[in-house]
Amino acid sequence: MKRFISGFVTASLLFGITALAASPQAANIFYNNIKIKVYGQEVDTEGNEPFILNDRTYVPARYVAEAMGGEVLWDGETNTVEIISASQAVVPNKLTSDGLEAKYSYSDEEYCVPFLSVLKKYDFPYVVSDDWKTITLYNADKSKSTSFSPQNIGETAIPYDEYENVILPFILSE
Repeated sequence: MKRFISGFVTASLLFGITALAASPQAANIFYNNIKIKVYGQEVDTEGNEPFILNDRTYVPARYVAEAMGGEVLWDGETNTVEIISASQAVVPNKLTSDGLEAKYSYSDEEYCVPFLSVLKKYDFPYVVSDDWKTITLYNADKSKSTSFSPQNIGETAIPYDEYENVILPFILSE
């Protein structure tokens, strides 16, 4: 009989603690007309107001992620929110009219042609300015030149439109 009572008490405690842990608990949530700004622009949360709980501010992930160019996915089977930033989104490369690959630059929000690809294809002489802000491309006998300011000197990328409308016509005029 002692074993039965002991087992009953243990089972009751286990199920009681489990039920208590799984049951909703009261919380002090504060709504204080909280605004969200992304890049200086106020985000419309469509009535899903941010709130404060235990000295932490909670904001709706979807509106913040989308305002930053990202995407929010919901997996109902695992109760998981996945945020994909704009820089993780796959943007396919674009070909220039002479067959070079232009890659999408997230920071500049446009396609850019890597300058090294141009050099490999055409082997033109060039000079980089002392301040690394301008690159001058010369024709073979250095009688003509054109200059451009790359978007990112580390990758030395030429904006796609500038490549198609300025650099490529210069190269093809040879």
